[in-house]
Amino acid sequence: MNMKKTYCRALFAVVVLAIVSLSISGCSPTQDKPETKNNPPAESKPEYRLLAVLPLSGNLAAIGTPKREAMELAIEQGKAAYPDVKIAVDFQDSQGTAKDAISVINQALGTKRPDFMFIDLTPIVDATLPIVDANHILTFAGSAQAGLTSRSEYLFRVFPGGDQEVQLILNYLRQSKPKGVYVIHANELYGRSVDQALAKYRDEIHILGSEEYALSDKDFKTQLTKAKESGADAIVLLGYGSEYATLLRQAKELGIPSDHFVANLGGVNIGVMQLPPEMTEGMVFAGPAFALRGDNIDSYPPQQRLVDAYKQKFGKAPDFRVAFVYDTIMLLFRAAHDSKTIEEIRAQLRNVNGYEGASGRISISDTRDAVVELVLGKYQSGKPVKITAN
Repeated sequence: MNMKKTYCRALFAVVVLAIVSLSISGCSPTQDKPETKNNPPAESKPEYRLLAVLPLSGNLAAIGTPKREAMELAIEQGKAAYPDVKIAVDFQDSQGTAKDAISVINQALGTKRPDFMFIDLTPIVDATLPIVDANHILTFAGSAQAGLTSRSEYLFRVFPGGDQEVQLILNYLRQSKPKGVYVIHANELYGRSVDQALAKYRDEIHILGSEEYALSDKDFKTQLTKAKESGADAIVLLGYGSEYATLLRQAKELGIPSDHFVANLGGVNIGVMQLPPEMTEGMVFAGPAFALRGDNIDSYPPQQRLVDAYKQKFGKAPDFRVAFVYDTIMLLFRAAHDSKTIEEIRAQLRNVNGYEGASGRISISDTRDAVVELVLGKYQSGKPVKITAN
């Protein structure tokens, strides 16, 4: 009898130990959950690589450096807004030349193919388009050349195109009816393309002449003197803007009134906006809404947030180019968040409509080009004010 009781107790103990062991094993954190239709394995997004080719040294570093800063800030804030999206940026210096840009792109392709590219400056975008097409890389263009994105199905632009600028300038000249117009433009693809676009209306708006300059030039007195001697009372500036502060100082020395100038986007370059009021008074420009919200920035929170964050990180105020580059990267983050493949990202970007970016409201056209908020403005007492909107 005692032996039977002892046997039962031993058997009971074995059963209890087995149950406890199974329970512990089932709760172990190393135990994989079974993959079923109701419990599929978690999908993680790939880490994307963005190759940014900018002029970071040489004469054009003043253009490329703020754009690098815009990307750094956007990457930081994009990761915070979309934690599931991983985008690493590889900054490469084009030194402002197509040859160096092609070299760094080919090196990148030979090591680790980028998923996206941002290529800055019109001549460089133009020279690298064959590489973009051959490798089918979704690429953003830092260029205002008219009709640029129609040349490649892989090219997007979140920046005003030259055709938008020319239309606003043309409308102003038609309404103001100057006695004569003289054009001073950069001697590269963008400057020549917008000069040619405006030249189509030579007789209508009385264009008396046109002179070009190199972006590396520091002396514009020859071009300015020819414009003055032509008798033109409207001098159209079609360049990048970083050179305009020097040009306007020299115009003042030559006795050319500042209200004779009609500028493109470069008219609201940060260097121009910081000039003494007497050097810009009455100057007209076609520019982004971003540049005209200065005293009323709190009316548009996306711009306020960018300005505050940029000042805190870099200790200076951003200009409109910073805003457009920042918006480009934030739109890429949003598209990647809503997509699983690069093809889906392209589709998401093509469907952008009324996005409230730091630069203003943005839509993407059927040709992958941005339709942005541009205004016709004028300097009054050193401040840009809106004349009309586009």
